[in-house]
Amino acid sequence: MSIKSFAKELKKQLMKHYKDKAIVEISDILKTNGKKEVGLSIIFTEAEDIAVPVIYIEGMYEHYKNNDYTMDDCVRQITELRDKLVYEECFEDIKSILTSWDEAKKYVYPRLINTNDNQELLEDLISYPFLDLSVIFFLRDSAGESGETQSIKITKALFDQYGIDMDTLKEAALDNLKKDEYHFENMEKVLFRIMENDTDDNSGEVTEFESGKLYILSNSRNMYGAAGLLYQDLLKKTLKDNDIYIIPSSVHELIMIPAENVDPSELTKMIQSVNETAVKVCDRLSDHPYFYNGQTQQVLCA
Repeated sequence: MSIKSFAKELKKQLMKHYKDKAIVEISDILKTNGKKEVGLSIIFTEAEDIAVPVIYIEGMYEHYKNNDYTMDDCVRQITELRDKLVYEECFEDIKSILTSWDEAKKYVYPRLINTNDNQELLEDLISYPFLDLSVIFFLRDSAGESGETQSIKITKALFDQYGIDMDTLKEAALDNLKKDEYHFENMEKVLFRIMENDTDDNSGEVTEFESGKLYILSNSRNMYGAAGLLYQDLLKKTLKDNDIYIIPSSVHELIMIPAENVDPSELTKMIQSVNETAVKVCDRLSDHPYFYNGQTQQVLCA
């Protein structure tokens, strides 16, 4: 069974489950880097939802193909997840957040994506260029009891509705970015922590950059941490006057390498190879390194 056939059958069974209480819609959702995923929306007929969450079914489809789940299992999991994914329970007032900038500004965050690989996506989103990347914006909740983090991309239409300018949007997003506890960690200590199954997430955290060592930059959530490249105060404070090559390992984290005796062309080959073999398409950020100039304290394309 193809994923399209699976989606149709899942929709049919969900409609039977909800009867006339909900409408089930299935669509191809454009994600980052041109990837499209099959998304499912359940719209309750008696609810007045201003925004309806999308549930992606590709992971469930793989379990179904492998006979890990029956169709009944899939229906049960979807309905349970839909009960949890209610925007009103995560955001204080979703209607106000989507109509009032004063309410929305505390939820807005920036995210880095590859410009060339996201031309179609960028047509609908408010963004600005950063080197050869683009900064987009999204509204993000603080994760409810279910642990599920939900987000809503800020489109050009939503931006116009807020009636603000780009500087106002950037300022709010960067202020919130700093609250995400961005930090550098010594890579050796991180790897050791993973191998030892150590739950102390701060065991490798550093506040000063030492020559000859590798560091990972991300945030406390380990989600979309590559946006730390926009956190100039943190870069200047930690990297100081060191020349550093920056490996965009994914949209979630960056790896820093001292520039001494490093061939950027070899780094490029390594990044391209890892992207092809180990990084999900939607998580890829760039296929080349960046460079932090210690004298000017600026980030450049390498």
